[in-house]
Formats: sequence, structure tokens, C-alpha cells
Amino acid sequence: MTHDDIEGENTPMLSRTGVRGPFGNLDERLATLTDYHTAELFRQKANEAGMDASSAIRDWVYLIARGERYTDFCAHEAKVKAAKLFGTGHEQGMNRGGK
Repeated sequence: MTHDDIEGENTPMLSRTGVRGPFGNLDERLATLTDYHTAELFRQKANEAGMDASSAIRDWVYLIARGERYTDFCAHEAKVKAAKLFGTGHEQGMNRGGK
């Protein structure tokens, strides 16, 4: 079974296992089962937000566990790295309740 069999053909690279996130590798899988109609409604709502289901679930997990969406953690980390590279004065690191 491939990742596409699980998540669908439009799954972005960020959800692939082994990818490094702000707090380590994304290699822990969380799973749940729902009825078909709820799953389809969730996928539709995620799609309307410009996300796939996996990314939407990841954002919810990080929001519940860490108080901020995964997308926001990644955006902040990218800004910090750019500031370090270009010396814009915003070099403050992540250190947001991480490992």
C-alpha cells in the first residue's frame, strides 16, 4: 500500500513520513475511523480551505496539543531561518514548548 492509497493522490510532501518538522521527524501516525459521510464532509471542508485532509488533521492535532497550528509553527520557523540568512533582526528561535 502506498501513501497515496491512504491519503489520496493530492497529498503534499509535508505529510510524508520522515519529513522533519519544527519538533522533529513527522513519523508518528495518528488514526481514527469515521462514517463515510463525515469523512467526505471533512475532506470537502479541508479542500475548501485549500488543504488536504492530512494537513487539516495535523493542524488540529498541533492546535490541541501545542496551542498553535502546525502551519503556523512552520511559517514562524521559515521566517526565523530567513532572518538569520538575511540578517533582518528577527533571528529569535522557535523554543515554543518543543522537545
